[in-house]
Amino acid sequence: MSKICSVCGIDVDGKPRVKDSDGNYYCLPCEEAQKQLRQSAQSACPDCGRFFPSDKLESHGNQLVCPGCIRKRREKYQKTKSRMAAVGAADAKQRAKQIQIIGGAALVLLVMILVWMALR
Repeated sequence: MSKICSVCGIDVDGKPRVKDSDGNYYCLPCEEAQKQLRQSAQSACPDCGRFFPSDKLESHGNQLVCPGCIRKRREKYQKTKSRMAAVGAADAKQRAKQIQIIGGAALVLLVMILVWMALR
């Protein structure tokens, strides 16, 4: 079986070469050229740095991000949202407790004033 570079047609049997997932062989210069061509037709994800076809990237804010990083961003957002909701609930409970304490203190003060006025 001969191993022929799929781009330039030279025999790469016994020479440094690359084989792609389709079974095509490439000499190293042609592989480098193919790699550059693939990267020029693709965009890099700003989060992970990997290259993807532009139609596979999703818009997130003003950036195009790969599906894996979009999922990570959404998970991080959900965790942050849950934490903020928990903090908000804790703040609401604390405010309710403060209102009860202030109301109780005002009631005690009112009773003391009424007792003082009755004893005068």
